[in-house]
Amino acid sequence: MLATTAVYRKVTGMATAVATIEVDAPQIGRRSVPQRLARVVVSLPDRLMTWFLAVSIVVSVALLVDEFRPILVFPAMVLAVIVTSRFVPKSPEMNRAAVAGAGAALLLAMAWYVVQRGYTAEMIGLDRDPSQYTLSALYLINHPTPDVALDPALPGLAAHVPGLLTDFLKGDTGAVNHIQGNDLLPGLLAVFGWVHGTAGVLTGNVAIGALALLCIYAVARRVLGPLWGLAPMLLMAVTIPLAAFSRMPYTEPVALIFVCGMLVALWVALSTRNLRLFALAGVFAGATMIARIDGGLIVVAALAALSLVAIAPVTAVRRREGRLAMLVFTCGAVPAAALGWLDLYVHSPKYLFGLSGELNPVLAALPVVLALGVGLSWARPLTGPLSRALLRHRRKIAIAAGILVALGCIVMVTRPWWLEHHFIKNRDGGDYIGGVSARQKAEGLPVDGTKSYDEMTINWLAWYIGWTLVAAALLGAVLAAVRFCRRREPALLVMWAIPTLVALVYLNRISITPDQVWALRRLLPVVIPMTAISAVFALRAVVMSLKRFRFLRAVGVIATVALVLYPAVYWGPLWTAREGVGTYTLVNQICRLAGDGLIVQAGPYPIMGSAMPALQETCSDKVVTMNQPTLSSMAQIKANWHGSGPITVVAFFPDAVTWSKPIDPHKPLARAVFSRWESVLSHRPVNLSLQQVSAWMGTLDSTGMVTPLATAPFPALLPGT
Repeated sequence: MLATTAVYRKVTGMATAVATIEVDAPQIGRRSVPQRLARVVVSLPDRLMTWFLAVSIVVSVALLVDEFRPILVFPAMVLAVIVTSRFVPKSPEMNRAAVAGAGAALLLAMAWYVVQRGYTAEMIGLDRDPSQYTLSALYLINHPTPDVALDPALPGLAAHVPGLLTDFLKGDTGAVNHIQGNDLLPGLLAVFGWVHGTAGVLTGNVAIGALALLCIYAVARRVLGPLWGLAPMLLMAVTIPLAAFSRMPYTEPVALIFVCGMLVALWVALSTRNLRLFALAGVFAGATMIARIDGGLIVVAALAALSLVAIAPVTAVRRREGRLAMLVFTCGAVPAAALGWLDLYVHSPKYLFGLSGELNPVLAALPVVLALGVGLSWARPLTGPLSRALLRHRRKIAIAAGILVALGCIVMVTRPWWLEHHFIKNRDGGDYIGGVSARQKAEGLPVDGTKSYDEMTINWLAWYIGWTLVAAALLGAVLAAVRFCRRREPALLVMWAIPTLVALVYLNRISITPDQVWALRRLLPVVIPMTAISAVFALRAVVMSLKRFRFLRAVGVIATVALVLYPAVYWGPLWTAREGVGTYTLVNQICRLAGDGLIVQAGPYPIMGSAMPALQETCSDKVVTMNQPTLSSMAQIKANWHGSGPITVVAFFPDAVTWSKPIDPHKPLARAVFSRWESVLSHRPVNLSLQQVSAWMGTLDSTGMVTPLATAPFPALLPGT
């Protein structure tokens, strides 16, 4: 016979309510295979999320200590998954809707992966981050460290030849190149590479994006229910952003998984008062800094939200529980965040130093927010009267909160009418102002390279999901604020407060070159998925209010599905585009022709960006670059290089060097023609840009002239080949 009892126990000072179901032993043994399978299906989104965290920490530690080897990483990953299986958040209540929703979510994530993996990019020239992540992953397949070791003779050569560089990113002349940014994503892609070679690297981020899609459902089903929770997932599946940042390597899908894991763990922890889950939520939050340098903002926002949970209660017991939750969360977050910081300190020190002005204030805010939250919660005589007043007048407070949030939404939406931000500046040797100015000229906009377009961030969301869903999301934010004020639901408060705090930062200071779709990456980990959930929260409230009118409810459900599917029409020709296809083959051709001697990239970079990192990480450890070659400087290279093999010069423009005999500028030795999404400021990308990279090669002689390797060109590498 089944009997439900409530068991109360003390766990380190926290009163914990645990619902248990007593079942006779024979009944447990008779549980059918379909029942067991159903439980696995329902729990799988949460399990995969937690296992991904465990695997990520193993990969990050292995990279930090320069022991990234399959023989060490794979066993450690298995052990970490086994250990963390005990920390998986409790699944939602088992019923037919839960099984159907989780099963549909799994099928949707798998279908999305199968479709998107056919459109992965192959960008290999270093103009922006994704290319470097691809190169670093390819390098890590056969190396235990992300640091690129060069031939020890190269620094000496660079010392004798002014203008000769060994490192594109820093303009240095050392024997070791540090890759810009965190190493977690390249490490994860390299794990795929261990299994499936280059194809694994190129498609690995699509698998990560599919998991991110499933994680969105794991959050949405907690807030909306198992069936309504499919709607935000469906919206994210058909819109441009997640696919765009998964088809080529971006760190944002990884950060999105960690954010979803944190939110799910906090939701369940606040419902069950389970300290272990607060610690897990902290590790998830800190892990965002393993993925991205700006992940500290997530930790600060989560601590601020938990501070409200610790301050708002009237009773001393609940306040003590809130303080303990904050401390346990911090104990989980700090080691994970420290791992991300150490990764940058060891393997990307200049990048860490260059962004210290933005990172250090966020890190400094962590102890401040923690101290304020614990202190105000402890000071019951000071904050207690306010908490009691909020409890007594919660209906009025809910109305006031709704009005304030609605006014804030109006301010955010109307910013383009009365505000213009100018935060763009040049740094780290990059001409960001020039890049914005060039795009403004191309689009016929007023030219001001310092304009950062931060006031347009709400409009950006509307470009990709439509104004109807943006309006619904803003309404959902108002309804959620009213609900948690009236019902005093701590889980909903945290689910609302964290994305709101993050959005207030990034929607007002995007801190990135504002071209599309590039700039939208800042909003992917938190703002875009929570916008989708908030929009469906509002639509669900409207539909559920029609409970007496079954026909209208059916119409409302159909309208919701239509609204979340409609953004698929925004894709246009971008849907079938594979960016950069042909550039990887081009680099491999150059490597094959160059031999085993010194390789000199001479002259301006091609349109795909510098090829030097690609040559260093996939071809040879003897690669240098000379941006402004002359006969004299090239002769100095020949005179001062004493290594074996020929000196092969690679030029991407026919007049970059002096040739020993005439060449045909229209017949390069190798050529790649490829497509890329257009880069625009005033609208979402809708067209493709066809680009071409041509390479001429030759051997360097003692006079500084270059003897062409051949005169007959290789066949052009067209898109899709």
